[in-house]
Amino acid sequence: MGTAGRRLASSAVEMPKVQVPKLDEVVKMCRDKGFAAASAGGYGGARGCYDYLPLGAELKRKVQQRWWREFVEKRMGVHGVETPILTLPRVLEAAGHVEHFGDPLISCAGCGAPLRADAGGACTGCGKKKQPAGASDAATMFNLLFETAAGAGEAKRSMYLRPETAQGMFTSLNETVRALRIAQLPFGVASMGKAFRNEISPREFLFRVREFEQGEVEWFVARDEADAAFHEWLNFSHQWLVRLLNHPHQLLRVEHHDAGSLAHYARATADIEFKYPFGWGELWGVADRGQHDVQAHAAATGDKVPALLDDAVVIEPSVGFDRLVFALLVDAMAVREGSDDAERSVLRLDPAIAPVTATVLPLVAKDEELVKHAKVLATGLSTVIGSVSYEASGSVGKRYRRADSIGVPFCVTVDAQSLNDQTYTLRFRDTMLQERVDVNDLVARISEATR
Repeated sequence: MGTAGRRLASSAVEMPKVQVPKLDEVVKMCRDKGFAAASAGGYGGARGCYDYLPLGAELKRKVQQRWWREFVEKRMGVHGVETPILTLPRVLEAAGHVEHFGDPLISCAGCGAPLRADAGGACTGCGKKKQPAGASDAATMFNLLFETAAGAGEAKRSMYLRPETAQGMFTSLNETVRALRIAQLPFGVASMGKAFRNEISPREFLFRVREFEQGEVEWFVARDEADAAFHEWLNFSHQWLVRLLNHPHQLLRVEHHDAGSLAHYARATADIEFKYPFGWGELWGVADRGQHDVQAHAAATGDKVPALLDDAVVIEPSVGFDRLVFALLVDAMAVREGSDDAERSVLRLDPAIAPVTATVLPLVAKDEELVKHAKVLATGLSTVIGSVSYEASGSVGKRYRRADSIGVPFCVTVDAQSLNDQTYTLRFRDTMLQERVDVNDLVARISEATR
């Protein structure tokens, strides 16, 4: 996933407007409800670094698992690998990242803080507007690679923290082809994991951070099939997002890079952008990397390229999971009026990725039989449908509202009748409708919704 540049015409669909929450509202909700917060806040925080709190960690894990299942396990010919974060300088030199992987750097006229010359908005240090016209002419390129070292004494050597997962897939490619006896195109290699970029000015919450997680596929295809493969992966990625979002047509658009904004390795790139609280921003990239990486590493190492790759090009769909979690939360945040005309917050996450799938609650929290039955039911459900919580504090109405506010799609209420016939009240978050179901139907209904 490359840095932002100029764009060609948008493919956004004209639809009724959706009210996007303000950035401070999203940040507050994430902190208060247990999704994400600034890392090491007691020490003043580390810019561009965030802690995923229990609900956020579970949401992110479910999204990653879903991506892996759809883009790797269910895609014929795609093989998953895992490679190190620590990367040899020679690898990134060969790939062109040491020379080209950077952003234009300027200083704020108000406070001297470092700023990206191509980024809009105000300075995060003093709040003043961006530089006057012409200031970007004095920009210098700042390399985003994180340098580190490995080893001790005379054995100590310089290393980089990888800026993308892609290069590990390319440097291990010959071993993958040999071990799996891959003999024909197309095929793919996928990886998911941490990447690091020393951003000049981290901002916009989880959107621009210094430590993040990616999911990338390198799809090797014959040159004459590259254009079709590019559009197939772009459409597949877009439709995958559409199925997860409540308002995909209003909050997603596809933007194609023009020739002047392509990354050094790309022949073509399209971004799937999301309408964040600060405006449109890249969520997912699909790039035609040509033969750049395969040829660059072959030239640097002297290793022979497998014959089937002689005329192959690489199509790469790449998503940043932190940006995706951010987008899903923005899309899901909603309010509705209660019976007392007060506004109630609701988080309309897809049931399949909601951090808590169901909450079990006894109708009367002081009734020992109901409490015991509800806890046994919660334990049993958790072995079948995944993450299940137990809630007994406050009235049933308040417990429903708390569940709604963190995205729990189903509430299961245990009452006196439940003790006699094993039936329960199943409440649906989005409609607030309630149904009486037995335990088998309960499991079936929730399982169907979370597939």
